[in-house]
Amino acid sequence: MSAEIREFKSFTELLKFIEEEVSSCRKMLEFLKKRYQSLQAQARSDMVFLESLKKIMGNEKLNLSTEVNVGGLSIIYPARAYDEFKVVEDTLRRVQVKLNTLERVRKIVEVIAKNIPKVPNMKIIIQLINGIPFKLLIRSS
Repeated sequence: MSAEIREFKSFTELLKFIEEEVSSCRKMLEFLKKRYQSLQAQARSDMVFLESLKKIMGNEKLNLSTEVNVGGLSIIYPARAYDEFKVVEDTLRRVQVKLNTLERVRKIVEVIAKNIPKVPNMKIIIQLINGIPFKLLIRSS
């Protein structure tokens, strides 16, 4: 999990940051969807083959995983199309959640920006957890 704090001088500045993040997520989603589609047929083929092997082996446990965990990092070698497909699928889901959250936060910030009077020396502090806005602090110094 990553955490960071960003500071802005105005809601306009914060909204620009959120819009850039939304744009970045949309580009990433487009890239991931193309990759997902290109891997789908090969991954399906891998799964048919693996299911056939399981049927042939009967009750014996079939360990086809080449994944090892080293210091909290999963390493898969040699990776199959199915392995890559699952990673892309998981990443696609996570980026979509981030995009949905950013769009919801943007709407909330737009409402706040319209309804809070301009305060001299305003500071807007936002806490991001895994790149997603988590807390918004509004201060006047």
